[in-house]
Amino acid sequence: PGAHDSVTFNGVTGATQVVTGAGAAANVMVKGVTQFAGAITTGSLTLNANMTVGTGGSFHVTGGGLFSNYNETLTVTGGALSVDGTLSGNNNSGEEIDATNGGVVTLHGVSSFNQLFVSADSTSSIEFGGSANAIAGDIVVDAGATVGTTGINFYSRSALVNNGTLNGLHAYASVVNNGTLNDLYGFFFGAFTNAGVVNILANGDTSLYAAMTNTGQINLAGELEVNQPITGTGTINIQTGGQLVVKPNTSGSIGSGQRINLLGTSGVLNLGSTTYAGNIYGFGGGSTIDISQAVNGATWANNVLTLTENGATVETLNVIGNYTGDTF
Repeated sequence: PGAHDSVTFNGVTGATQVVTGAGAAANVMVKGVTQFAGAITTGSLTLNANMTVGTGGSFHVTGGGLFSNYNETLTVTGGALSVDGTLSGNNNSGEEIDATNGGVVTLHGVSSFNQLFVSADSTSSIEFGGSANAIAGDIVVDAGATVGTTGINFYSRSALVNNGTLNGLHAYASVVNNGTLNDLYGFFFGAFTNAGVVNILANGDTSLYAAMTNTGQINLAGELEVNQPITGTGTINIQTGGQLVVKPNTSGSIGSGQRINLLGTSGVLNLGSTTYAGNIYGFGGGSTIDISQAVNGATWANNVLTLTENGATVETLNVIGNYTGDTF
């Protein structure tokens, strides 16, 4: 085809169509399962079927790309794919991008999906932003790049490094966040390092099943369930309606280096049966501190709240402020 042509690959019934050699087009539509083994440049890409860029192949989209059907998979195995414009998906389905066998995926523009599953094996990389910061084995969101909008679901099946803005993250592997994670949701099974900002929006329910090191900021308008330790010297802001819950019968705990701010009128800090030696700010105004032990007495002095049962100390908490004369 020529650089001004529109090209449709209809595929072969029951088989994968293989396209070799170099070519250029204004628009490419993939309507049947197709593998590209040559060098292709196109102004736009529309996927109605699964597509693969194979070993030695390269596929460069100078404009935007669209997953237009339902649940298409774009696989780059040993080849390279780059999209200069916006890559987006169907609002009613989940799309998938996989990089294997040294595959390289570079998405320069803003990426918008309802559901997107991404994975890269140890030899491959997927980069959102295109600042040449790709890391083999990782999914990288570059500084200044934005992936998704509020309400999407971004499922990371490989190690993730976020330096930009990522919305709707679910993670099945490790996460390093130096940017902003919005609308965090679901289960997190890999080690989590946060040096940026994490926002759990209202009605969000997020569970940590691996240890987290927080030296940044976590903002809770929804619920964060802690099943493994949170350590580091960061800040956790519990906003109106937010809940920080240390789940019982787990290894969950909040390290003493974490500063907890109760900022809203109905925030909940639920420590369960664990102890917390850090500082709590802003207690009052409808906020709640919940512990699992029985308590029938409480006194505050010198920024220490002492909880007792029948005169015996059950727990002490560092509650910073002036609560002289207050009843707990």
